[in-house]
Amino acid sequence: MPTEVSRAVVSGFLEAVSGETKTREILSTWVSSDGLIDHILDLESAFPGYEMDILDLVAEDDLVAVRLLFRGRHRGDFHGIDATERDVEMSVAAFYRISEGKIADAAVQADGASLVEQLTED
Repeated sequence: MPTEVSRAVVSGFLEAVSGETKTREILSTWVSSDGLIDHILDLESAFPGYEMDILDLVAEDDLVAVRLLFRGRHRGDFHGIDATERDVEMSVAAFYRISEGKIADAAVQADGASLVEQLTED
């Protein structure tokens, strides 16, 4: 996969879904991994319309690395934490593998501890 295509797939995906309602149908346009789609839908149920701001994006062949800022409002259950209506943000690093013009695999590292802290602090 040419680097330019891989870069365009990931940046196009992030721009298309950031701040928007994410459905299986929309995600399937960009993502071929059912596991990743399920993960995104889980986040969407807890943080509807969450945003992902691209801070850095580096691509080589079929691999794209992205540093993101995740922002959203907690409006649904998240790992046993009931909706708090709090605005939250966290740092995310994601590595996407592109195949046949779609995101086929992802490895995501997120600052989940700070997210939980934001949701549970008094």
